[in-house]
Amino acid sequence: MSLIKLTHVSAHYDVCILQDINLIIEPNSFTSITGDSGTGKSTLLNIIGLLAPPCKGQVFISHTNTQLLCNRKLANMRNQTFGYIFQKPHLISHLSLYENIILPTTYTPYTDNFKDYAMQLIEICQLEQHLKTPVTYLSLGQQQRVSIARALILKPEIIIADEPTGALDPNNTHRIMRLLREMNPTCAIIMSTHSHQLIAKSDQHYQIHNKKLVSV
Repeated sequence: MSLIKLTHVSAHYDVCILQDINLIIEPNSFTSITGDSGTGKSTLLNIIGLLAPPCKGQVFISHTNTQLLCNRKLANMRNQTFGYIFQKPHLISHLSLYENIILPTTYTPYTDNFKDYAMQLIEICQLEQHLKTPVTYLSLGQQQRVSIARALILKPEIIIADEPTGALDPNNTHRIMRLLREMNPTCAIIMSTHSHQLIAKSDQHYQIHNKKLVSV
C-alpha cells in the first residue's frame, strides 16, 4: 500500500528541471534522495510535500489525487499530514523555543492539548534548559532540533527533510536521525542529503541524474 505515489511528474521553470519522475513511498519508510547541486532535489521535495505543483504528472497522497483538491484542502493536508525540515531552521526569531515548536498547532482544527507532547519533544531533544530562550541565542544544532520538534508536534505521517544536516557535524547528524525515529517511529521520511551516514540508514536511495530519478 503506497503512502505517496508520483506518476510521470515533470517540473519546468524556464528550463526543464525534472522529467517523467515516477516514485512510490511506503508508510514507515526512510527514502534518501541525492544529486549534485541544482539537479532538482529541493524541487522534487517541494512537489512531494505539496509546496509546489508539478508542471506535468500527478501526485497521490494516500490514494488521493492532490491535483483535484481545492486550496483549502491542500493547506489542510500540508498541515495535518506533513512535517517539514529544511537545511536552515527557518524559526521565528522573536519567539521562544517553546513558542516555535507549538506554532503549527495554531493552524490545526484539532482540540488536543499539545503542551504535554511539546514538553516530551523538548526533553527528548535535550533542550529543557532553553525553554523560554529566544531561538536566536541557540546554536545551529540546537535550532535544527527545535525545527525537528516543530515538524513533529502534530505527529505527521510524512516528514519532508531538505538537507537538514548539511551544516552539522557527524555527531549532530547522527542525533538528528535518531531523534526523528524516536519521536515519530511510524512516519515516512523523505530526505535529500549528501551524508553517507544517512544514506546507509535509508530503506531506498534515489539519485537525480539528467533530470531523471534513478534507484541506487
